[in-house]
Amino acid sequence: MKTFRHSDTDLNDYLGQLQSIDLEGSYYLMLLTGHYLAGKRRFIHRVSKSLGCQVTQIDLRKILSRDAQTAGKNIDKIFDQIGEEDKLLFFSHGDSLSGAYTGFTNSHTRYATPQQRYLISKLDKLEKIVMIDVREIHNVDKTLRRYAHSEIQFDQPKSALKRFLWRISSQVKLHGHQFTSDRTLS
Repeated sequence: MKTFRHSDTDLNDYLGQLQSIDLEGSYYLMLLTGHYLAGKRRFIHRVSKSLGCQVTQIDLRKILSRDAQTAGKNIDKIFDQIGEEDKLLFFSHGDSLSGAYTGFTNSHTRYATPQQRYLISKLDKLEKIVMIDVREIHNVDKTLRRYAHSEIQFDQPKSALKRFLWRISSQVKLHGHQFTSDRTLS
């Protein structure tokens, strides 16, 4: 698995390589980890633009439930709705895939939930580029990392000024415009 930071210069080369990925008979899974949502939005826009296709966004909180059968039915329903033209899939709120620890163990290892295993089995049948957004890096378990082809880490900016601007950037609006930029913070 390749690991990048959102501010790496190698990321531009990586975006170029995505165009030449052969999806015949398989999928390509990217994990987008970290709390820097503005950087994730810009990255998703850049991927969409470089591939020349629209992003289909799926909220995992609405699909997954504690009951494995209900979650399985919801996953089947969503995958039945995905069309041939949907080349790029973005699953938001991937933290909901992670299993929870019980109070009766000393284990620090997360294991794949039945919902996560079923979702991965459905992904195996797709010929699409799939991105899963996971805010907490420690919520990514070994199973998800094993199936992922790459992980892009979106850490918050290092300098105090950039962190301040990052925090208020979603709050500043003028006549409905948010002043977003395709440039990454470095």
